[in-house]
Amino acid sequence: MTDKFIKKGIICALLAIIFAFCGVFYSHYRFPKQQGGKFVFAQSRENEAKIKKITITTPKQKTTLVLDNNTWLVAEDDYYYANFEVVNKLFNDLRNSRFYHQQRYSQEKLIENDLLLPQQKQKVGQGTIIETFAEDNSPIDSIVIGKATSNQMFHFAKQMNKEEIWLIDGEYLLPQENYSWLMQPILQYPRSLTETVVIEEDGNLQVANRASEEYPFFNKEQKIINMEPILERLEYLITTKVASAQNFDESRFNKRRRIDLITFSGLITSIELYYNDEEYWAKISLSTTNLPTSAVNAYIKDNQFLYDGWFFKLTRPNGLVLSSFQISKDDGKASGT
Repeated sequence: MTDKFIKKGIICALLAIIFAFCGVFYSHYRFPKQQGGKFVFAQSRENEAKIKKITITTPKQKTTLVLDNNTWLVAEDDYYYANFEVVNKLFNDLRNSRFYHQQRYSQEKLIENDLLLPQQKQKVGQGTIIETFAEDNSPIDSIVIGKATSNQMFHFAKQMNKEEIWLIDGEYLLPQENYSWLMQPILQYPRSLTETVVIEEDGNLQVANRASEEYPFFNKEQKIINMEPILERLEYLITTKVASAQNFDESRFNKRRRIDLITFSGLITSIELYYNDEEYWAKISLSTTNLPTSAVNAYIKDNQFLYDGWFFKLTRPNGLVLSSFQISKDDGKASGT
């Protein structure tokens, strides 16, 4: 009786060893190798202070971030300011992303996991290349980021110079359009702050104002004006392209309009529109009324650099509303503001 139990025990132990070995073999087959937590952008992490340029090449386009005077700029948009929140998320991945499991390598797996180099002739399987460079333009790191796993916990990735596919952690929330890398929105103007709206076009002046944020807007004829169509667009106004003054040709646009927004606290935001039947651009400047609050002066001091010498391309829906909105059909000739 005792011998029978001993034999059964030995058989169970052997089966357990066999199952454990099979489990290890299957795990190794599916995830051939672990990197032990090695950082994906190891060289960039160790030499972060030396990074002066980062390129993000997607199947759609290339975005070049350039560091100038401790500020990241977008080269494709005349070196306008990059969105610091988006750049910070990118650097969080550069600092913290780690290799997790190596996958089986094949051309089919590259296509399946979106790890092919982005090229115009390819229609499927393209990834996003993140490259970091030092001041002399020498490369530091170069990684192809592919699709996320189904549970969104990892991304497939490939080092440019190695025939290896890895699962890596990290968010990699990389915008696919250049304008999403820019400092956005260009205007964030809560409608409750606006006291007066002035529109000047072809010498004609239109004005709407209100006594407080609880009151409606009235025009010169004391008619109530619904200002929501224009105010809601200026509450979160984005740009799709930025051009510096030296690279913007005003002569291309035969139509002009100026919109002044005046707040209860004395801030004047002037939006000069340049447009034709195809494009809408805006030039923005900040100034004050005769009696601004101290907070307004501080706001202008902190934000004027975002507008000085820059022109912003607007989306067509926003441009149409801003260029065609009417407070009144004929409110008299402008005499200056």
